[in-house]
Amino acid sequence: MQGQVIGAACSLAGQHVGCRYGPDYLQDMLLASSRLKGNVNWCGTVRESALLSHKSESSHKSKYEEVSRYCRRLRDTVAEVASRPGLPIIVGGDHSCAIGTWSGVAKRCQGPIGLLWVDAHLDSHTPNTSPSGAIHGMPLAVLLGHGDSKLLKLLPRKPLISPQHTVVVGVRSYEQGERDLLSALNVTVITIGELKKNPYQVLMKAYRKVASSPYGFGISVDMDAIDPKDAPAVSVPEPGGIAGKDLVHWFQSVAELTMTKRLKALEITEYNPKFDSGHKTSRLLMDLMHAFLAKQ
Repeated sequence: MQGQVIGAACSLAGQHVGCRYGPDYLQDMLLASSRLKGNVNWCGTVRESALLSHKSESSHKSKYEEVSRYCRRLRDTVAEVASRPGLPIIVGGDHSCAIGTWSGVAKRCQGPIGLLWVDAHLDSHTPNTSPSGAIHGMPLAVLLGHGDSKLLKLLPRKPLISPQHTVVVGVRSYEQGERDLLSALNVTVITIGELKKNPYQVLMKAYRKVASSPYGFGISVDMDAIDPKDAPAVSVPEPGGIAGKDLVHWFQSVAELTMTKRLKALEITEYNPKFDSGHKTSRLLMDLMHAFLAKQ
């Protein structure tokens, strides 16, 4: 089965403009890869239509409006691609693109799906709890039905994902307001300390929880979940993350266990080619994709 790949070229809501260029860089690498040749179909790139300034003078209101417009276009593209045979794979871009990705996937599902959120951060702020107002720190909260109205109106249902079938893995940097929201919603959070005690066992437990959703599940990976020694090319590196080889091994195991129709989409975000000396991060990203496509 082919991977139906969509580029999400966005950086407006993120920390560094460089992640906007990740999809273009990856497109060239994917199509030239001998391992993935014939297994991937590039379905196009959704770009921010009118980039606003990343400087402080840009109002939060205008950024919410632009991110909302962008995620609507990504949502519609993902929904169309998800109607085709194959596994939708979305490569971003700052992690706010998840609002568009999973809204599009949800249009093809009968109810709220499970979601594995692999990230160094909780991404569960609302405008009332965020010290910075950075929208890339809010997408998981939006998918769970909490946040700015301009973003919430993109969701075909609320919540879009099932809280009891949502697991955040690899966390090592967050604010208390985020943790309080996820605790209130009964979302499972696995910190990097818990994970490192027994990576494979903990990750398989997380998989079983999200995959038990009756409407299927998805996987959303922020590359900053991985230790910067293995994946340095991210916008917000956090030391002490998941070993790249552990995540690849686990993906290979999940691919062995997963029925094709149960996994609705794979999303990999925050790759920043500006920092990818020696292609270390891009090669690891392709290893993560290959783990699924080789088994399909």
